[in-house]
Amino acid sequence: MYQVTVRRLSLPPWSHWRYGAAFPNLPMFNILGIGTDAAGRCTHWHTEVDIIANKCQQCQAYYACYLCHNTLTTHEFVPVAKTALGALCGSCGLEMTGNAYLTQTACPRCQHAFNPQCHLHQQIYFC
Repeated sequence: MYQVTVRRLSLPPWSHWRYGAAFPNLPMFNILGIGTDAAGRCTHWHTEVDIIANKCQQCQAYYACYLCHNTLTTHEFVPVAKTALGALCGSCGLEMTGNAYLTQTACPRCQHAFNPQCHLHQQIYFC
């Protein structure tokens, strides 16, 4: 069958020297997917820049990709509104609205590059 991986995302150990006390109470998120790594990459999308997890509007959970979601749940991925929080950086845990994410080429917090091809799938993740 599939190896389901749940990745608990929090700030990396070096965050205190890089971010100082600016983010003391950041929430932690789970990134669900098949074979996810430390940054939430999955078996479907696993290049260095594939670090965005997306939230399904129906189940309100972050998944590495819609393919993982549709394989692991009993419903199809439902996009979130572009104005809602629905994109999560797998590198540092920054949660963004679809509008904010779609205007970036890298994470505004940790500067990790995003996959420029992900914008081609925005209709799957955002409405």
